[in-house]
Amino acid sequence: MELKQELMSVFFLLAVALQKMPNLAIINVDEIVIIR
Repeated sequence: MELKQELMSVFFLLAVALQKMPNLAIINVDEIVIIR
C-alpha cells in the first residue's frame, strides 16, 4: 500500500527531526518500532 509507505516516511522524517531533542527522539523511535 503506497499510503502506508508515505506514513512510514513521515514518521521517519519526524524521528530524524526529533533527534535534535533526545528525550522526544527516544519516545518517537519506540513508537515507530511498535508501529512496525
